[in-house]
Amino acid sequence: MSRPGALRRTLTAMWNERREASYRTAQVCQNGHLITSAIELSPERQQKFCGKCGASTLTTWLGCNSPIHGYHDSPGIVSMRAVDIDAYCYHCGAGYPWTVARLEAGRELIELSNEEPSEKESLKNDLTAVTTDTPKGKVAGLRLKRFIAKAGAEIGPPLRQIVVDVATATIKKDLGL
Repeated sequence: MSRPGALRRTLTAMWNERREASYRTAQVCQNGHLITSAIELSPERQQKFCGKCGASTLTTWLGCNSPIHGYHDSPGIVSMRAVDIDAYCYHCGAGYPWTVARLEAGRELIELSNEEPSEKESLKNDLTAVTTDTPKGKVAGLRLKRFIAKAGAEIGPPLRQIVVDVATATIKKDLGL
């Protein structure tokens, strides 16, 4: 049986331990469903396949073998905020499979529209632009929002959902999405 003083010293030492902030490794399916935000903390939650869609899961990006960012661990800070899964690899810049698939689906919807070919190409480029927090992304978001409003019931709602899924939080907030 341990003494209360020893336990207190151990807890104090753990609390005072100086660690740098770092990301835990997330497990995400090919379609972007989060399985767990920290496999190091809850290895029992890992799955080979997604329970929502059946797709295989990843903990590292196959393009450069970098771990997928999950929970941001900051010593001394406890966060209850949901983990935002990145759209692009932080190491090589490549789009994760869920980003690529969503953008492709959005491009296919735009292609089904009655817009002129040059306008379709601009809208497809806009779709990619809203995935990054840049001045161009904000303008692209506004153009997409206007297009969605006039696109009709077949194309508008599914394209809106794709924009919500791929756009950055800043752009979604600016557009009221």
